[in-house]
Amino acid sequence: MTKANDFVRALRATQHGDAETVDEALNRQRAEWIRDLIALGASIRQWLAPVVEAGLASIESQDFALTEPDLGDYDGPGLTLTLLVAGENRKVRVRPRGMQIVGVVKTGGARAIGARGRVDIECGVAREVLLRFKDGEPTKWVSFSKGEQRTLDEELFFELLARVTELALP
Repeated sequence: MTKANDFVRALRATQHGDAETVDEALNRQRAEWIRDLIALGASIRQWLAPVVEAGLASIESQDFALTEPDLGDYDGPGLTLTLLVAGENRKVRVRPRGMQIVGVVKTGGARAIGARGRVDIECGVAREVLLRFKDGEPTKWVSFSKGEQRTLDEELFFELLARVTELALP
């Protein structure tokens, strides 16, 4: 009965002009996506702080131009990391690819359904993919690298960073 009552309330809300329009819903979703990108960048900055303090990395904010159906043209906040690897600077980009990601095929042929955004960590041609899942709070960023589904944390971030820069971790 609770679901029916919720449905009745939702229908009544539409009668009073309180219903969210399609454009309003898309704008709200895009704003949430951008907030999540900013939060991801803040986490990465925090994790990399000791590396930056050691003088082995620098971090710059960078906006990436995105164009998506229904969402139009907008800037997605990302990062450019400069890492000192074997005496040379390597650029790593944390690049948002888009919010409207429906799924990805992972190793073994199983599908990851329900992703609501994709961010790539890339260095040259090397790439690791993070998918955003918004099943409530907080947002989860998930990697399917090497056939494993893992939620992003500091440990996984450094593993992915080591892979794209071809750095062997001890």
